[in-house]
Formats: sequence, C-alpha cells, structure tokens
Amino acid sequence: MKRILLLTVALIATLQVLAQNVQYMDADGNKQTASSGSYTKFTGQTTLNGGWYVLDSNVTLDSRIYITGTVHLILTDGHTLTAKKGICLSDNNELDIYGQGGGTGTLNATGGDNCAGIGGDNHQHAGTLIVNGGKVNATAGYSAAGIGGGAQGYWKGDYGHGGTVIINGGAVTASGSGYGAGIGGGGNHKFASTAIPGKGGTVIINGGEVSATGGGDGGYGIGPGRSSGNEGDTGTLSLGWRNSTDRIFMSSVKATVTLKSEFVYEDTKEAVTADNLDGRTIIPSDTSAPSDRKLKGDVNDDGSVDISDVVAAINHMAGSAVFAGADVNDDLSVNISDIVAVINIIAKGIKEYEDEDTDPAVAHGLCPDSKHPHAINLVNGMSFSCCNVGASAPWEFGGYYAWGETEEKREYYWDNYKYGTGYSDPCVDIGHDIAGTQYDVAHVLWGGKWQMPNLEQLTYLCDECSSKWVMLKGVKGILYTGPNGNSVFFPASGDRRGRDLYEVGKAGIYAASEISGEDNTSVWVCHLNLEYNTDDFIWTREVGFSVRPVIEPEDWASGWCPDTNHPHIIDMGDAGKWACCNVGASNPLEFGSYYAWGETEEKKNYDWSTYKHSDGNSDTCHDLGSDISGTVYDVAHMKWGGTWHMPSREQFKLLNNCTNKWITINGITGRKYTSSNGNAIFLPSTEGLWGDSYDTDYWSSTLSQWDSTGAYVQYISFNYSNCDGYTDRSRGLHVRPVTK
Repeated sequence: MKRILLLTVALIATLQVLAQNVQYMDADGNKQTASSGSYTKFTGQTTLNGGWYVLDSNVTLDSRIYITGTVHLILTDGHTLTAKKGICLSDNNELDIYGQGGGTGTLNATGGDNCAGIGGDNHQHAGTLIVNGGKVNATAGYSAAGIGGGAQGYWKGDYGHGGTVIINGGAVTASGSGYGAGIGGGGNHKFASTAIPGKGGTVIINGGEVSATGGGDGGYGIGPGRSSGNEGDTGTLSLGWRNSTDRIFMSSVKATVTLKSEFVYEDTKEAVTADNLDGRTIIPSDTSAPSDRKLKGDVNDDGSVDISDVVAAINHMAGSAVFAGADVNDDLSVNISDIVAVINIIAKGIKEYEDEDTDPAVAHGLCPDSKHPHAINLVNGMSFSCCNVGASAPWEFGGYYAWGETEEKREYYWDNYKYGTGYSDPCVDIGHDIAGTQYDVAHVLWGGKWQMPNLEQLTYLCDECSSKWVMLKGVKGILYTGPNGNSVFFPASGDRRGRDLYEVGKAGIYAASEISGEDNTSVWVCHLNLEYNTDDFIWTREVGFSVRPVIEPEDWASGWCPDTNHPHIIDMGDAGKWACCNVGASNPLEFGSYYAWGETEEKKNYDWSTYKHSDGNSDTCHDLGSDISGTVYDVAHMKWGGTWHMPSREQFKLLNNCTNKWITINGITGRKYTSSNGNAIFLPSTEGLWGDSYDTDYWSSTLSQWDSTGAYVQYISFNYSNCDGYTDRSRGLHVRPVTK
C-alpha cells in the first residue's frame, strides 16, 4: 500500500509538471516547448518586463499595457487577451508573439487617444513587433498607426515613426486611424509645415494572413504617416510567403518594396510587381516558390540584391571569401562579367529567381539528363563517369576510400588501413593494378564494366584534355573537356587524413588503380590544385581518396579498330603493321591460344617431353632455321594465311620504340603501344604456359643466336618491355602477328 501511495504521488507530481509545460510554434513553424518555471502566466499585468509570458485564460484590460525589454508572449488556443487601451511598444523594446498549433489564440489591441494599437504612444516612435502565430488585431487611436508610431499632434517636430514589424505566420489585422498607417508611421492631425508625420519603418512579411488598412483621411495601408499636406519618410517593405494559403491585403503602399516570392492578384493571373501594388489582395503565384527561393544576383544570400552583393562578388574573385551565388551569369566561372551582371540587376530593379528544379549539369550540356551517373565519352574508347563514387550528381563530393578498400571510414590512419600492417611499410600485396578486381571500389559498388581509372587514363585526362577551374552549383572544381567537345566536372573534394577533411574547395585527390612502382605503399593519383592545376602525383595508400570511375564501351578498341570484325591491320608507322589481337583471339582483350615455338597446334602440356621438334629433351632440338617467319612452322602464317606472319626480334625492337604504358582495360592488364601516328595496339598479359608456370612473353620468329634450344621473346611486365631475352622453345606462349 505504501509503495502504491508513493507511485501515485510521483505520478501526480509528474502530471503537474507536464501540465505546466506549454507548446508553441516558433518563427519557422516548428513546435517548441516552454518548460515549467521558464515563463510567467499573464493574468492582467499592465507592465511586462523582459521574459516569457503565457496567456492561458481570457483576460480583458481597461488600461494600456507597457512592454519593457524583450517580451515573448504565447497565445494558447481558445483564449483571448483584450487590451482596450492597446499595448505601448516604444523604440528599443521588442514584443514577440507566438501561437499554438490551432492558431486560435487571440490578441485584440485598441489604442487610446493618439496611441497606436500596438506601438508608440502620442508623439512616440514604435519598437519591434514579431508575430510568429496566433491572431493579432490592432486598431489605432486617433491618427495613429494600427501597428507602429503614435500620432504626431504637435505643430512642429518629428515624431511617431514606425518601428520594425516582422510577420512570420499567423493572422494579423492592422487598422490605422485618420492619417495614420495600418502598419507604419503615425499621422499628424494638425497641419503645420514644421510638423513631420512618422516615418514608415521596416516591415517584413515572410508568411501568414495579413490585412493592413490605413486611416480614413488617406493613411497608407503600409507606409509612413501623413497629414493634410505632408507625410513622413518612406520605409521598406519585404513580401514573401511560406504556405499556399498565405495572403496579404494592403489598402495602399508607400515603401521601397522587395518581392522575395512571386505573387499574383487574387482571382486573376496578373503578376504582382513592386510598382503595381494597388490595394488588391495578393496571393502566392501557382508558379512561385517559398520565400527562401534563391534570388538571382543575391551573392551574399541576404534576400536582396544591392551594393553588398557587388562587394561579395569582388571578395570571391579576390579569394578572400567563397559565395555559392557568385556565378551570377551562370557561365561556370566568377569574373568581372558577374560583377557587371549584379550591377545591371540593381540598375533594372527586376527580381529574377533561379529555377531550383534545373539540373546545372544538364543545363550546361555535361549530362543528357538528371539520372546520374552517365558515361561521358572524352575520346574513342575512354569514358569517365559524370560523378564520383558515392555521389548522386557531378557537383557532390561522394565518398572517400583508402586504396583497395570498398567502404568509407570515420578515420584514415595506417593503423586502421585494411591492407597495411600497422605501419606504412610493408603493405599487403593486393596487386599492382586493382582495376576491375574485388579491391576496386568503383567496380564493387557500381558493378558492370565500371572500374577505377588507371594511370594512363588519369594522365590522358590531365595532359590531353583542356581544363579550367569553374564553379558548378556553388562547388569549385575542374572542368575537363576532351577532343570531341564532351566534358566532365571534378569537384575539389579535398581528401581525408586521420579524422579531418583537407583542402575542400582548393584541391582534390583522385586515386588511380595502380601503385606507383617505386614501392607498394604509394599509389598514383590525379591531384587537382588551384595553384598548379593538375598533374599525376604519388600519395600513400591509407588516405581517404575520391574515386571517379571509368568504363570501356563494349567494343573497347573502337578508337583503334575500324569495327568489331577483328582482326585488323594496325599501321604503327615505322614500327610496321601489326594485328590488333593474338592468334586464337577474337578481340584485342582475349589472350588467344598458346603455342610452342615452331608448332601450329595447341596442347595440354608444354615441356620437352611433348615438344614436337625434339626427341624428348633440349639436347636433341631439330633445326628449323634461324627464322621461321612465313614457313610451315609459323603458326600466324599457317592459321591466318596471306601475308600474316610471326614478328621477328627486330620488329619487336621497333615496337618497343613506340610510346608504351602498362594499363588495365576491363580488368585485363597489359601493355599499350602507341606509334607516332597515334595508332595503338594492346598486348594483354599473356600468362604463358610452361607446365604449370606463368610468364609474360610473346614469341618472336627468331632463333636465339646463343642457344639453338631457345628463341627470342618479347617480354612485357609492369616495369618494362623488351626483346633482349630468349626462352626454351618448348614453352607455350602467345603470338601477335604482323604483316607486310
């Protein structure tokens, strides 16, 4: 029983605390909670000092309420505060009004003689009023503003200015009296040339339902106060909307107007401009966007286009600041033309909003549609993805991956590198080129023929494509353009070292699929840098890199072969005319068949016991001549006919004079030879057979001058290519034909 009693007491105490918590809607329309003890209940106090107050009952006051400091007032649903003498909100003081989810909490404020409904007393300037929700009805006393300055009743002087009014939501009705504005300056009910009615103040409407009606003697709905022959200085008015149900009525307007959103007049399709506000209700346009829509030319994103945006664009050009909106003319660069564009926008006074639904990569012709990624062909046989691994658009950075790893991490150190040993040396050997393997993050995550680029592909990007630093959707990076006019954008995504992200917006480290060759702890990368543009660099493997995939078309050699009907004759200039693929292969990527030297058929085992041109050992090799090219012992000639034949040692030496690089294509590694005329052939890594051993040799037709049991071979590897060595004639190797 005692335990039940204690639980009951605790439950009651908890319910009491919960009951004292009050929910309200903040300036952004989000639900917030004022906790017990953080506020004072409003029960009829006539002076509210700074702090939070909650109206949770109906209250009527015959006296004027005075605001001191910054006061927050929550109007709970179903309750009304009636202030028969209004609320005195003088300059240097602030009143923030909040509603609840139902929006039925109400404030009715009627100013006394010469006093604003909410604002200044007679001859007094207004403070700051912020309405976030609820219903606020403010009616002026004689010649004052509904919300704003008190009346100017003197024969001379400068009184009754409107303060700052910000309406974020709720329903606000403001009615001026006499020459007073609905929202703005107080009027002057005694004509005198030395008496100046109240200034208009600052009015910002971001959303809600607003009605502002001026006094019957010619007061503005929103604007300065007036007299029978004079009026105060013009204030500013900013208009926007947040919900399609928002609406604004102003009986008349005298202000410098900014439209943050597009409006039309109710029951029409007539667009609202700053110059045609004429006393009709305005509502959100069907084609407009909320108030936070990007204004073209608003470089510093402060909601307006003015001289500060010119300064911001200059600072961006100078490198002292970065503004996403600095590319005003949308040409992917920021220069003097963007400053001129801002000045022209200011001069014309025309508000133009950016279309946020337009994909900039599509708009600039980089991609055919917004369904990224795309394969962008920069040259025949080589296509780069339009975006990074982990990104869904070209301007996104995407993921960061240590070399050989296929998942992101929070930290990038040697001691958590998957293929390290806790230190930089030694690293686990996962291959010198991981393109298309289980260690290739592009291939693992994207599948198909996508893979990491090799060194040759990144070098081509850096050396053969034109490049320039541009800005796409506010992101800096390099635009590479190939010989065919197609382009790809590489964002300056920086790199991850340890827990930190380095040099974002200034540099980018894009990993190749190959280790550097100097040691297995470093890899080749493409280094984007604002200072020295791009080049191929070496970086340690444990760093978090960006990865830009490449893909080879189905006919990957389309740039080298005229069609898919292989083999073809590839004219390598001074190096002769070579076949595009090996004997026994149907395309350049296939290894083809294996043959012992002088034999024209494949077999299961390659050693001296099965070698056709010996008596079962190396000591009894048959003499086939010093060069078998074009003879019955030449497999290329016998299989392909015509003028096709095996290359001699001298022909291989000529091939080695061509530019050549070790590359990986669709997961197949080998060496690419490019002649001075631009034509190229690819020798895949052969996996030459000798029993159950492997090597990377190609047969020449030339017998070794040192040992008749061997013939010269073209040796290819990751490090070099030559035809200086020879090997046993019994081994099974590939053959790449040549012709006259």
